[in-house]
Amino acid sequence: MSFKPIFGEQVLTGIKSHEVRKFLGRIEEGSWVLVYESTPVRAFTGIFQVGRADIVDEDCALELIRGFRGYSDLDLPYIVGRRKLVVIEVRNPTRFHVPVFLDEVRRYFPSFRPPMSYVRVKSGTLLCSVCEFVLRRGLYEET
Repeated sequence: MSFKPIFGEQVLTGIKSHEVRKFLGRIEEGSWVLVYESTPVRAFTGIFQVGRADIVDEDCALELIRGFRGYSDLDLPYIVGRRKLVVIEVRNPTRFHVPVFLDEVRRYFPSFRPPMSYVRVKSGTLLCSVCEFVLRRGLYEET
């Protein structure tokens, strides 16, 4: 899942309790999400586990976010004008020991492009291999 750096930081530090996205497909409770922070960071910086993931309309999302920790007016452009949204509860956010920069990933997987929003990872795909690489580097390598 791609984030602007300010939002990725808020998710990984626990400031933000939920993430709201345009609905692109179901996200199952218990799934793990890799956090990719876009320019200027351009790196995978952590993971979190999905709690509830509710599919809602714009009005419902706007009502819900009022009660969420970490929401501000900066989030509104990503909600207003969307027909179908998914509200994702963030659980167990974990920052990587070291960020895994896009340039490093592309040394091993030259054709890799981070998703614009989010994408489901299927076993045996290039994306699955990238995720395994990022997790090994981010969780287990020390600075």
